[in-house]
Amino acid sequence: MPRKLYEGGRRISEPEQAHMRKVLSCERFCDMVPRHVFASLLDEGRYLCHRRTIYQILSEGDSTRERRRQR
Repeated sequence: MPRKLYEGGRRISEPEQAHMRKVLSCERFCDMVPRHVFASLLDEGRYLCHRRTIYQILSEGDSTRERRRQR
């Protein structure tokens, strides 16, 4: 059973989680740590979810490993 993710006292919906996974896996952000993704989005005026929620979404997909491209 998947963990319930909360943002500001409310549960994050499955479509919102799927959107965040898509954003995190896009070419622009695929090799960035979550705090840099969060900061980049904030610089653009976009707030999708809290930084901790990004880590939780990544941990569900077992994607919290090293995200930088390595040779």
